[in-house]
Amino acid sequence: MSAPDSITWNSGVLTTGHSIEEAEEFARLRGRPLGHVAAFPSRDAGPDALASMWWLPPADLGDLISVGVPMAYDGGSLDDDLAGPLQSMAEALAADGRACALRLGWEFNLAGWPWFLSEATLPRWRERFVQYASIFREALGEKALIGLNANIGGSQTGMRADWAERVFVPELTDWVGVDAYDIYEPYTTDAQIAAHWNGRHGLRWWSDFALEHHVALALPEWGVASGTQWAGHQGGDNPRYIAEIHKWLRFHVDRGGDVLFETYFHHREPELLSDFGSNPRAGAEYARRWRRPGD
Repeated sequence: MSAPDSITWNSGVLTTGHSIEEAEEFARLRGRPLGHVAAFPSRDAGPDALASMWWLPPADLGDLISVGVPMAYDGGSLDDDLAGPLQSMAEALAADGRACALRLGWEFNLAGWPWFLSEATLPRWRERFVQYASIFREALGEKALIGLNANIGGSQTGMRADWAERVFVPELTDWVGVDAYDIYEPYTTDAQIAAHWNGRHGLRWWSDFALEHHVALALPEWGVASGTQWAGHQGGDNPRYIAEIHKWLRFHVDRGGDVLFETYFHHREPELLSDFGSNPRAGAEYARRWRRPGD
């Protein structure tokens, strides 16, 4: 008898340049079919580009789609109304038929985003969240899985303690989650790992928040980092990080919580370099923990 499968959630990937070939290779090397492929629509060329569905994953790559849904164009702000192109996107997703994990205004606490949440923008942010979430809910019904998605890295240190509570909309939110790379500081010492688990808005805090609000937990972006973006504050080829992420997801499930999905960001670009070709020790640990029993 094989051991029980520890991956009880929908597990997927985002690949370099939305590469389908890389996604198929990733699934083969990890020994588990993809539950989903993540995608990001264009947001740098106005309404027509945002409404274009060039990024829609093939139907044979999972029964879920994870979509980063912007709440503003690049160079714009929350004052720009995106209802038109988002309506077109929602209708196209409804026609596709798969369930969609919608990362509406993802990493809202990241200062570089045009939809950055602050005390000044919070009322407008919440208004737009309700407006846009309602568009997807109406078009997709129960297949619209709408999330409140923060960033857990160093940029979250300025996040007010009550922001997540103040923008949480129970009737329109199916999951909460964070993007958590092996950075600031990497998962390389006991003290740094404990800080990730127990620090302000850390891993344990988000598990608690999901349980308290009776919604699922998600990890929409995660990965090792060996590139140039966080030089000096990243773990490189770090299997310990992989083990801790698996431990956290299982921790939430074992507490009686639901993990909806997690998405490994498998990027070969120099700034992130999270792919397992560049990080073989992390890749081996990932394959060991994510491989289906008996395969």
